[in-house]
Amino acid sequence: MEIITAVIYRPGQRGEIIKIEPTLEKLQELVGGYVQVIRIAPESREENPLMVIVNEEGRLKGLQRNRPLAINDYSVEYLVGPIVITGEWKDVEDETHIKGLTSADLHKVIEIFGA
Repeated sequence: MEIITAVIYRPGQRGEIIKIEPTLEKLQELVGGYVQVIRIAPESREENPLMVIVNEEGRLKGLQRNRPLAINDYSVEYLVGPIVITGEWKDVEDETHIKGLTSADLHKVIEIFGA
């Protein structure tokens, strides 16, 4: 299986660039449970969409607050627990897949979530 570049933010820590196998099992291991995917749409045609992967039950489990994420122009929500960020691509049948982050994607991640 291919290895991809991703970023993980653990509560209270700086982001860390990691190399992972893009499997459900690995993502569950990194976030500590079932995964929930939040898609960040690109702001321009030059940008790629991002996938923000969090623990689906993080709030119920009382996981520690992590990074803020703007939901819209008026609302910010804090994500909880570890956050894994990857790239996204769609195949010819419009199915979504995880892909590694490019250097441009990494700059966008830092712009959104900080270092």
